[in-house]
Amino acid sequence: MYEFVYHSNYFINFISSFFTLFIFFIFSIIVSALFEKNKIIFFYQYRLAIIFISIVIIYTFLFNILILFQLQSYFDKLYIFLISIKFITIITNIEQIRLFIKNLSIPKLNLSEKYTFFVLFVFLLISFLPISDADSIANHQYFATYVFLNGLDNFNIDKYYEFSSFSNSEVILIFSPILKSDNFGTILNITTIIFFFFLNRKNKNSLFLFLISCPLIIYFISTQKLQLFFAFLFLMLFILIHDKKIKSKLEISIFVLLLFFYISGKLSYILIGGPLYIYFFLKEIKNF
Repeated sequence: MYEFVYHSNYFINFISSFFTLFIFFIFSIIVSALFEKNKIIFFYQYRLAIIFISIVIIYTFLFNILILFQLQSYFDKLYIFLISIKFITIITNIEQIRLFIKNLSIPKLNLSEKYTFFVLFVFLLISFLPISDADSIANHQYFATYVFLNGLDNFNIDKYYEFSSFSNSEVILIFSPILKSDNFGTILNITTIIFFFFLNRKNKNSLFLFLISCPLIIYFISTQKLQLFFAFLFLMLFILIHDKKIKSKLEISIFVLLLFFYISGKLSYILIGGPLYIYFFLKEIKNF
């Protein structure tokens, strides 16, 4: 089945996933500029990352709709339609991209940041490699491939018992068979790490350097389980609460949406997301 769905060329696998996420990022820049132009302000420092994640949320929601109504043959059509809209939007808003690049200030890198970029480059090379961990092959990636080809019509839960607890962490991976790329999850994981680096660069703390220096991070990068993607989302939500960055009703609504998306990533994430919501409620009880 894998040979039927995915490219055997690792470079082509990487390019198709990278191109999709790159389009998401450029489209996020345009949407962010549009919000700023219309004076819709929310989470200024984290706005770009939130818009990027929101795009993934929209796709995940639509994938769930197609799964629910047994319309798996429309996965490809949906992707082509939405990515075409994004591409046309980007072409017609080149000036916004040019202004973003012009206003982008890149200060001189210090020694630790140079080391960080070297490590990120190594991670990028790892993302070229095919999936190798058994859990991704037999469960997470296999679920996405199975649903892409068959949907859940006449689904035999006794035969595929491991699929009985599937969640949005697996649904997102439907991008993989659509793009014929078996390492979409890896590219998404490393993209979130890069986001995290730039968002926390001004803090000049050693947390990021510590995280990417842990040997276990290599496993989290190469797996298709999207722990890093959801971990980044959780960390960002915690920072928004702890640093008291939630100030308006719009920001409360966005926060709740992101938190519920985080909880939908895995059944066990409810155990972590629940206390975070309580912490949020206690911090923002006046706004409620």
